[in-house]
Amino acid sequence: MPIRLGAVKGAFSEQFVKKVAVQFTVYTSVEDALKALLDKRIDGVPYDAATLRYYEREKYQGKVSLHPISLTARLSFAFSMPTGSALRKPINTMLLALMNGPLWDYWAKLHDIGG
Repeated sequence: MPIRLGAVKGAFSEQFVKKVAVQFTVYTSVEDALKALLDKRIDGVPYDAATLRYYEREKYQGKVSLHPISLTARLSFAFSMPTGSALRKPINTMLLALMNGPLWDYWAKLHDIGG
Protein backbone atom coordinates (compact mmCIF):
# COMPACT_ATOMS: atom_id res chain seq x y z
CA MET A 1 0.00 0.00 0.00
CA PRO A 2 1.53 3.36 -1.01
CA ILE A 3 2.16 5.92 1.71
CA ARG A 4 -0.10 8.94 1.24
CA LEU A 5 1.69 12.19 2.07
CA GLY A 6 0.44 15.73 2.48
CA ALA A 7 2.40 18.87 1.68
CA VAL A 8 1.94 22.62 1.99
CA LYS A 9 1.70 24.56 -1.27
CA GLY A 10 4.86 26.51 -2.03
CA ALA A 11 6.90 24.90 0.76
CA PHE A 12 9.92 22.64 0.34
CA SER A 13 7.65 19.75 1.32
CA GLU A 14 5.67 20.23 -1.91
CA GLN A 15 8.84 19.70 -3.97
CA PHE A 16 9.79 16.78 -1.73
CA VAL A 17 6.52 14.85 -2.07
CA LYS A 18 6.46 15.39 -5.83
CA LYS A 19 9.82 13.61 -5.99
CA VAL A 20 9.29 10.78 -3.51
CA ALA A 21 5.58 10.08 -3.07
CA VAL A 22 3.35 8.01 -5.29
CA GLN A 23 0.27 9.48 -3.62
CA PHE A 24 0.22 13.01 -2.24
CA THR A 25 -2.13 15.91 -1.69
CA VAL A 26 -1.12 19.56 -1.54
CA TYR A 27 -2.82 21.72 1.11
CA THR A 28 -2.97 25.50 1.49
CA SER A 29 -1.70 25.44 5.10
CA VAL A 30 0.14 23.15 7.49
CA GLU A 31 -2.95 23.13 9.72
CA ASP A 32 -5.10 21.83 6.83
CA ALA A 33 -2.50 19.10 6.20
CA LEU A 34 -2.46 18.10 9.88
CA LYS A 35 -6.28 17.98 9.96
CA ALA A 36 -6.18 15.64 6.95
CA LEU A 37 -3.63 13.54 8.82
CA LEU A 38 -5.92 13.22 11.83
CA ASP A 39 -8.88 12.45 9.54
CA LYS A 40 -6.75 9.62 8.04
CA ARG A 41 -6.90 11.05 4.53
CA ILE A 42 -3.08 11.05 4.50
CA ASP A 43 -0.41 9.12 6.42
CA GLY A 44 2.27 11.76 7.01
CA VAL A 45 3.17 15.43 6.66
CA PRO A 46 6.77 16.36 5.87
CA TYR A 47 7.39 20.00 6.79
CA ASP A 48 9.61 22.43 8.67
CA ALA A 49 10.52 20.81 12.00
CA ALA A 50 10.05 23.94 14.15
CA THR A 51 6.56 24.55 12.80
CA LEU A 52 5.50 20.94 13.23
CA ARG A 53 6.92 20.95 16.77
CA TYR A 54 4.74 23.96 17.59
CA TYR A 55 1.60 22.24 16.31
CA GLU A 56 2.51 19.01 18.07
CA ARG A 57 2.89 20.78 21.42
CA GLU A 58 0.24 23.49 21.22
CA LYS A 59 -2.64 22.09 19.18
CA TYR A 60 -2.30 18.35 18.66
CA GLN A 61 -0.57 17.09 21.81
CA GLY A 62 -0.94 13.32 22.09
CA LYS A 63 -2.56 13.09 18.64
CA VAL A 64 0.50 13.42 16.40
CA SER A 65 4.13 12.54 16.82
CA LEU A 66 7.10 14.31 15.29
CA HIS A 67 9.98 12.46 13.64
CA PRO A 68 12.91 14.78 12.81
CA ILE A 69 14.99 14.04 9.73
CA SER A 70 18.55 15.27 9.20
CA LEU A 71 18.68 16.03 5.50
CA THR A 72 21.39 18.66 5.73
CA ALA A 73 22.76 21.09 8.28
CA ARG A 74 20.77 23.86 6.58
CA LEU A 75 17.40 22.14 6.46
CA SER A 76 15.34 21.40 9.56
CA PHE A 77 12.79 18.88 8.36
CA ALA A 78 10.41 16.46 10.07
CA PHE A 79 7.49 14.13 9.50
CA SER A 80 4.33 14.39 11.51
CA MET A 81 2.32 11.18 11.83
CA PRO A 82 -0.51 10.02 14.05
CA THR A 83 0.81 8.88 17.41
CA GLY A 84 1.69 5.18 17.22
CA SER A 85 1.51 5.05 13.40
CA ALA A 86 2.52 1.72 11.90
CA LEU A 87 3.96 3.66 8.95
CA ARG A 88 6.87 5.14 10.88
CA LYS A 89 9.22 2.31 9.89
CA PRO A 90 8.23 2.24 6.17
CA ILE A 91 8.61 6.03 5.94
CA ASN A 92 12.03 5.90 7.64
CA THR A 93 13.08 3.12 5.25
CA MET A 94 11.91 5.16 2.24
CA LEU A 95 13.80 8.25 3.41
CA LEU A 96 17.01 6.35 4.09
CA ALA A 97 16.83 4.73 0.65
CA LEU A 98 16.32 8.14 -0.95
CA MET A 99 19.12 9.83 0.97
CA ASN A 100 21.59 7.01 0.35
CA GLY A 101 20.64 6.56 -3.29
CA PRO A 102 22.69 7.71 -6.27
CA LEU A 103 20.45 10.67 -7.11
CA TRP A 104 20.39 12.33 -3.66
CA ASP A 105 23.36 14.68 -4.20
CA TYR A 106 22.02 15.76 -7.59
CA TRP A 107 18.51 16.30 -6.19
CA ALA A 108 19.81 18.23 -3.16
CA LYS A 109 21.86 20.58 -5.39
CA LEU A 110 18.95 21.03 -7.76
CA HIS A 111 16.71 22.15 -4.90
CA ASP A 112 19.45 24.13 -3.13
CA ILE A 113 19.37 22.17 0.13
CA GLY A 114 23.00 21.13 0.25
CA GLY A 115 24.07 17.56 -0.15
